[in-house]
Amino acid sequence: MLNSILWSKIRTFMPPKISAWMLRTEILNQNFQKVPPVLIYQFGKVGSSTLRVSLRRSPLKRPVYQVHRLSEEGVNNYREKYETAPHSIHLADNLAISETLRKTLLETNEAMPKLSVITLTRDPVAAMLSTFFQALDNRRGHEFRNADGTPQTDRIISVIHRKFKEFDESTNRICTWFDRELKTTFGIDVFEHPFDPEQGYQVIQTDQVDLLLLRLEDLNQVGEGVVSEFLGLPSPLKLKNRNQRDRQKIADLYSYVKANLDLPRPVCRKIYESRYATHFYSPAERKAFINTWAVERRVKNEQQILKESVEV
Repeated sequence: MLNSILWSKIRTFMPPKISAWMLRTEILNQNFQKVPPVLIYQFGKVGSSTLRVSLRRSPLKRPVYQVHRLSEEGVNNYREKYETAPHSIHLADNLAISETLRKTLLETNEAMPKLSVITLTRDPVAAMLSTFFQALDNRRGHEFRNADGTPQTDRIISVIHRKFKEFDESTNRICTWFDRELKTTFGIDVFEHPFDPEQGYQVIQTDQVDLLLLRLEDLNQVGEGVVSEFLGLPSPLKLKNRNQRDRQKIADLYSYVKANLDLPRPVCRKIYESRYATHFYSPAERKAFINTWAVERRVKNEQQILKESVEV
């Protein structure tokens, strides 16, 4: 298996079809019946790239794959998107991984040892915001820039506001991912298993799968030890940060929007009262999230700054 950093650099110079072919070939050449893979299987923007790179650099002697969709519906959705954007290496790679893994897992299911699956979760507002900026960075950046190349910050914030106001738990990709993907693919309904927010992680075992649920907010605190124990690593895992927004070219814009995105409190309450949010986060944590993103936060911060300046 190629070094992850080297592989990423090489792929940037490849046509999408060649990159996808190499990924398919790599997966098909694995003997999953002898050495079952570790799947980092979750919706996007939850720190999964950090975990993938860290595991591929660890002493783990098993193939590691990062995948967002394994259900028939999810693979078909990738296929439809790729048909409209055949020059996207991102879509080509995602389709190749999802389609080939699904086919291989279905064919070797009965003969394969237990799978190890790691799923990460994240504050839903932060995850949705990060997803928007990934799309902005990858494909749509030109739509939100002036003729001189400067970002249209007011327009970007306005679009994000509209997207959050349209939040619908029944269709939101984060709130529905566990039912659409994990439950459909492996028969695990995480909402039937109580989650302890203070612990920050959970292990669920079935006859076919060992599942580790881990919150991104707890990854740096407990992730190295928990993942090492879950996979039986001979030495502690060392997390290698990857895909950090502060290292990417739209860092300043991302930071500006995060600091100035004041969402209406009713919108925040609607998001944090969803089944997803209430399952993985405690009432106190959800209240803190609301106070982080709600419209009153900047007013309170400005009032506090004014008060402190008067006191001085």
